[in-house]
Amino acid sequence: MNKKAIEKIMTVWWFSVWVIIIIAVVVNVAIFTTRDVEYREIDAEILANKIVLCLNQEKIDFSRDYETKDIIKECNFKINTFEEGIHSFKIIKYGENKEILKELVVGSASVFVQCEVKANAQHYAKCYQKEYLIKQAGKYYTFEIVTASNTNGERTAIEKIK
Repeated sequence: MNKKAIEKIMTVWWFSVWVIIIIAVVVNVAIFTTRDVEYREIDAEILANKIVLCLNQEKIDFSRDYETKDIIKECNFKINTFEEGIHSFKIIKYGENKEILKELVVGSASVFVQCEVKANAQHYAKCYQKEYLIKQAGKYYTFEIVTASNTNGERTAIEKIK
C-alpha cells in the first residue's frame, strides 16, 4: 500500500472520529439544557434561612401588627414573588408552654394545604418546616417557620428572592 492511500484512510478515520465527538457533545448539551430543574424544596429552605436571619437581627417586632408589605420590606425580600404566589411563609412564635403567641402569614395561606398533601404533584408547592430557638428582646422563643416555594422549574426563581 502506498503512502497516499494510507493518508486517505486516516483522513476519513479522523473525520469520522471528530463527527462522533461533535455529535456526542451536542446530544449531551441538548439533554442537559432541556431537562427540568426541580429545586422547590431547596428554594423553600433558602427562604427559611433568610427568615431566620431576619428574626435574629430582630427586624420583625412581634408586639405590633404588620402588613405583608412591611415584613417583606423589613427582611429585604422582593415583593413580586409573594404577590405572584411563587413564595409564601408562615412564622409562628411560641411561648414557654408551647402556646401560640403570634402567627404571621405572608403570601398565599392556601399554599400550606398543598404542603400537607404528600403527592408528588408537579404543580403543587414544596414546603420546608422547622423550629428554631431565637433570642428576641433578651428572651429565647421557639419559632416555627414554614416556607413554601412553587417555582415551577424556572431557572431564575432563586435569584428573585435575593
